[in-house]
Amino acid sequence: ASYWGEDGLEPAHSVSWDDCMAALARADAWITLCTEAQWEYACRAGTETPWWTGADAESLRGKENVRLDGQASST
Repeated sequence: ASYWGEDGLEPAHSVSWDDCMAALARADAWITLCTEAQWEYACRAGTETPWWTGADAESLRGKENVRLDGQASST
């Protein structure tokens, strides 16, 4: 279930991309959400390395929400 906050002014969270796109379509909105690929491209800001931190996987160590052991991050 999604949550909008007590006063309805906080950003929604736990809402799927598909649900958001359906809501925009119902509202006949002219805006759309980025695809994951579009978001990643925009976030890279012209970098040409495999990761935003650099070319070496070790450069990811200690970065927010990233674990090199393949397990989900708890932060």
